[in-house]
Formats: sequence, C-alpha cells, structure tokens
Amino acid sequence: MGNTPTKSIKQNIESTNESRINAVKAFVAAYNNADIAAITALKSPDCIHAIHPLSLNRPVRNNTEYTEFYNSTVARFFSKFNVEILDLVVGNDAVAMHARSTGVSVIGDYENEYSFFFKFDKDGRICHVKEFVDSKVSDAFFTDRLKQFIVVQEQQKKLERQ
Repeated sequence: MGNTPTKSIKQNIESTNESRINAVKAFVAAYNNADIAAITALKSPDCIHAIHPLSLNRPVRNNTEYTEFYNSTVARFFSKFNVEILDLVVGNDAVAMHARSTGVSVIGDYENEYSFFFKFDKDGRICHVKEFVDSKVSDAFFTDRLKQFIVVQEQQKKLERQ
C-alpha cells in the first residue's frame, strides 16, 4: 500500500495545521518581543483585528490602525508585556488560542486573560483576529487607571510650561 490519496490529504491538512500553529506562536513571540512589524508581517494586507466583547466599544482595526493602537498603548505604557499560550485548538481555516498576559506598566503590574480566534487566508497569513479580553480587567486598567494617569501627566506638563 503506497501513498494513497487519503493519506496525502491527511498529510496536507497536518502540514497546513502545523503552519497555522507556527504562525500563532510567531504572533505571540512578536508580542513578547514588542515587535509590531513582525506582528503585522504575519497578517494579510487586508487583515482586521477586533477586540471583544462589543461592550468595550473598541473599533475594528486594519493593520495600520492596529499598529497605531499598539504603539499608543502597549509600546507606550508597558516596559514588559508577555503573552503565554495556555491552549491551542485548530479548525478548518482557523486557530483558537486561550492565553494570558502579564506585564509591567507605568501604573503597575498588569494581568489579563484572552481568547483569540485567528482566521487564515489561502496563503497562510492571518486575515482576521478576534481577540476577547477579560473586560472587567481591561476596562479597569485602560479606562480607569491608565486614563487617570494620562490626565495627571498632562496636567504636570502644563504646570511645567508655565
């Protein structure tokens, strides 16, 4: 019994799944290295990145908008940010990831929990990212604590200019 069509199809699926898992791992590694260019390189030119749940009112972003968001949040306020993969599940054209992050920011330590859903195009690039965050933690950190820090910083700058 040689290389049957069924065996060949199975090998192709396994290879494709492995490539997708490697892309997700590279995405996480790029995050851990604070390398937004590497994150973007893994995405298709028309990739969209949505942060959920919808109750957070975060806009869906294209690559350029996501880069601006990343640079104005993670790169600006975190001296350390690490994502740890807890679980990966591979589907037809997608990978689901359960993860957690830890970080050190200008206002203290940060921790969050995530579910990511990565969809891939025919070329194996990430074409859609759905990122679910712990909304209670995210809202308290970004909306309450970090926003307050920014307000105080801006007030100090005004006083220094006077």
